[in-house]
Amino acid sequence: MLQLLQTLLADREDERAERQANIAALQQIANQGHGNHDHPGSKLKNFQNTNPPVFSKTEEPLDADDWLQTMENNLEVAGVDENEKVLFATHYLAGPARAWWTSARALNAGQMMTWADFKLKFSKYHVPPGLIKKMRDEFRELKQGRMSVVEYRDRFLTLSRYAPDETDTTEKRKERFLNGLHDEMQTVLVNIPFADLEALVDSAIQMEGKLHQANENRKRRMMNQKVGESQVFGPDVLREAEEKVHKIREYLKTAQSRQKSYADKRRREMTFEIGDFVYLKVSPLKGMQRFQVKGKLAPRYVGPFKVLSRRGEVSYQLELPEEMAAVHNVFHISLLRKCLEVPEKTEVFKNIDHRSVDINSDLTYREVPIRILEEAYRTTRTRSIKFLKIQWSNHTEEEATWEREEDMKKEYPDLFST
Repeated sequence: MLQLLQTLLADREDERAERQANIAALQQIANQGHGNHDHPGSKLKNFQNTNPPVFSKTEEPLDADDWLQTMENNLEVAGVDENEKVLFATHYLAGPARAWWTSARALNAGQMMTWADFKLKFSKYHVPPGLIKKMRDEFRELKQGRMSVVEYRDRFLTLSRYAPDETDTTEKRKERFLNGLHDEMQTVLVNIPFADLEALVDSAIQMEGKLHQANENRKRRMMNQKVGESQVFGPDVLREAEEKVHKIREYLKTAQSRQKSYADKRRREMTFEIGDFVYLKVSPLKGMQRFQVKGKLAPRYVGPFKVLSRRGEVSYQLELPEEMAAVHNVFHISLLRKCLEVPEKTEVFKNIDHRSVDINSDLTYREVPIRILEEAYRTTRTRSIKFLKIQWSNHTEEEATWEREEDMKKEYPDLFST
């Protein structure tokens, strides 16, 4: 252990000595160029006046890139020639960076390294692509967690530099920052339009302060309660809570029972016998729109059809004509209605109304508009929308519905051709 410490101290002394020697060499060059603006010493003095930063090592890979860009700007301001840039810049490397440069210079012995070569080698060593990818992945998974909003903002801005294509617009930056905030903040802030990221951060900081104050007030109220009283009245509080829960359950049971009695008044026990004739309920579709949304048209009953058998307690098998072969012939009783006038001939199937509509396997059929009854406009803040009152096939004028004109033109262009 002692030997290791001695080695480390010796390395540090060597590094300090090398640093001092470099500074002395630079100072000598600067003194030689006093009064001569074209002399390297004069340019060095100008370069030193720009206060160039010293680079040793960094936790953030892009800090090395920042140092390189800052150094290049300072060299240009000082008017340093291309063949002198490497000499001037490398005097501001220290620690691990100085060790890297010593090794790189040894490998390049006998050859003069250009500024472009230096930048390429420096970036390749200090800003490796694998580390950039790691930081980009960290940015994509970044959440506020235990950080404050300010800490989260600083980390967000640092890591966002590794994913420029994901933060190249204000909207992308705001959306990504918002997704990383705590859920209670997201719920409120997501509905507020912000001009830029700074406005979003400011609102998040204010909300964080309010949430913190609310938590402090709750803790203060809990601390002000007397422990003895909590122990004495604890069972009473629990008993009172249980009584309230019991009452709530009773109220819910009463409400459910009352609602069931209301519904039962409109219901009656219904059964069918084999050989009975029943009507089948089908639902109209206003065109083949997205998700096949059912309109406000009332359902229709087609048939009658003969009951062949009973399946279970509430289902029946019907005798369907060939035109409805695609429809499964077992139906729930809620889809059936008894036919009071029994057909005398089986040929009645040839003339029943189910032939006038194309019934799908899910007991729906397509309605088509037959005429426009009225027109009306609905005016909003930004535009005026035209509505049409449409009468549909298999429905009366009293059952007409209001539809958007643009939707009808898109779905039924033939309606407007006449």
